[in-house]
Amino acid sequence: MAETAALPITAALPITPYADVTFFEDHETEEPGLEAQIMRVVSTSRLQESIKGQLQVVYTSERGNENTVTARRSVKDKAAGKLPFDKKLRVAGIALFACLGSTLFGLDIGYIGPIIESVSFRSDIAHLEGPGTTIDPGTEGLIVSLFSIGAMVTACPIVSSYFLDVWGRKSSIMAGTFVFVIGSMIQGTSTGTTQLLIGRFVAGMSIGLLSSVIVLYQSEMAPASMRGALGTLYQLGITFGILIAAYIDMCVVDKKEGWRFVMAIICVPAVLLLVGMIFLPRSPRWLVQVGRRKEALKVLLTIRSEEEAIQEELEIYQENEKAKADGEPAWSELLHGRVFRLLILGVSLQLLQQLVGMNAFMYFGPKIFEAIGFDKNSFTTINNFVNFLSTFPAVLLADVAGRRSLMLSSSIGMTLACAVMGGCGLMFVVQEVPCLGVPGIVAGYISGNSTLIAATAAATNLAGTKLAGQCGGAFFNATLANALNASVAGPVAFPPEITVANSSAGWIIAISAFFFVFNFAYGFGPIVWVYCAEIFPLKYRARCIGVCTMANWVGNFIIAQFTPMLLSSIQFGTFLVFGFFCAISVVLSVWLPETKGVPLELIQKLFDKKSGFKTTVEGKRVGEAASDSSSEESENSESSGSE
Repeated sequence: MAETAALPITAALPITPYADVTFFEDHETEEPGLEAQIMRVVSTSRLQESIKGQLQVVYTSERGNENTVTARRSVKDKAAGKLPFDKKLRVAGIALFACLGSTLFGLDIGYIGPIIESVSFRSDIAHLEGPGTTIDPGTEGLIVSLFSIGAMVTACPIVSSYFLDVWGRKSSIMAGTFVFVIGSMIQGTSTGTTQLLIGRFVAGMSIGLLSSVIVLYQSEMAPASMRGALGTLYQLGITFGILIAAYIDMCVVDKKEGWRFVMAIICVPAVLLLVGMIFLPRSPRWLVQVGRRKEALKVLLTIRSEEEAIQEELEIYQENEKAKADGEPAWSELLHGRVFRLLILGVSLQLLQQLVGMNAFMYFGPKIFEAIGFDKNSFTTINNFVNFLSTFPAVLLADVAGRRSLMLSSSIGMTLACAVMGGCGLMFVVQEVPCLGVPGIVAGYISGNSTLIAATAAATNLAGTKLAGQCGGAFFNATLANALNASVAGPVAFPPEITVANSSAGWIIAISAFFFVFNFAYGFGPIVWVYCAEIFPLKYRARCIGVCTMANWVGNFIIAQFTPMLLSSIQFGTFLVFGFFCAISVVLSVWLPETKGVPLELIQKLFDKKSGFKTTVEGKRVGEAASDSSSEESENSESSGSE
């Protein structure tokens, strides 16, 4: 009986799987015994197909036995071997070190707020002297937003996919880190606003590239059984960076030119990452994609068991060959079929990660908490710790409870928190215009302005108009404020004061805010990045992740721009808006397929039975049916021949 049956996909494949590639092109540091192991596998291996059409590699093991490793076809198929503990530690160390790139992201988020408020920064950059001076709001907004704009530029798929596909994951991390150091140096040596803005833009460009590549590199290096945990390290790095930045600012930002020391300190992890990446391996999937299979096998042998390494390399190669048979990827293909639907899913997840409002807490949380009677510095400290510590459950549970379960429980928790904050805020938080002088006259704002004084006096004589209390600590009611606005050309801008009518309501709002941060940090924060790094085919992965990352930065920009407007117009109703997006996240999380433990090359099969994707697999099912039919006919003919 014949052992194998040739299929078109492998008809042109070499008998020896690795015969067509130059050995060790990368000249990376070899481990003792690694070269001999690879030479044994390469020299003794041969490629064949099983009766069922599965691709196999037959090779000689270290003990001299002939082993057969089969590429998996179903998500239920198990790995060929068991991952040794030392290989688990090695791959975890690689992912943990790589998350220094996301720590740079967190550092940049965390350090800028206190720096802008420091006296030294205002003096050195804006050339403003005195404790009462402030930077122009437009300039302050530009300092913050240019970072996001720079990130959008390099996260743009045309730019990021060039780096990821041509330079590779490892080189892209090194490039992004180098740009971060340059951006920090430009900022740290600034003597004026223009140079600082250039530095912020350059630093943003580095983070845009790093946010596209870090979690992708981690997921492609990780075995299926650890991919969730190692992918969540990206978010852990961000929260750790925010926490460290707050501590650095607290120690040095108020000193003379202390902000320059901050810029120097945050370069330390960047330089460490830049140097350390020289010694880390390249992504095996990128190596196969560019035709360097032996190097891919070498990398996999350092982080997998021998059987797992051969099996995984074979599966990557099989997916890559199928992609090559379809031709080079075109940008237009992202707008059609399954890839387009996966892209819509990824973009939706990334936008929702921002629109649920987490960054509203990061950017405007201190102001909100100060308004309800809590110390804003205490909020920042507690919030950063809650955010950091709450990410650890994601690391521990992503490969146990699964991605979908964490995102679902996270979304439900965030929805409840937003509903409580919005409801309590609307019922018990009052925002009114302060009266600082004689009844009917806001002395602090209109003293010396005869037009406004006359308008105010007229307003106080209106029927039904009353002051909300005694002058000095009292508030004008809405009728008076409206009368003032109607009596002069244009509205009168009174700085609002917010009070909580019930102290218990203040505590409920505070606890709900931390409950929201907790739920985001273990679920929607890290798992969205993990999920988006998993769901795209290798052929389109770099481009799709670029689109998704850019969507995340667009969402970040939207939150930064519109949250102040929402807080000003509908106050705590803002959290009901965030709650609406949290509710959408609940629905989407219910629909998502679970990717826990599934090899990257087989994740596409999880969507075959999902609504919205069924029509994209009809052709595939026909092909599979034909393949199965030919396999059955082959089996029947072989059995007849043997009889």
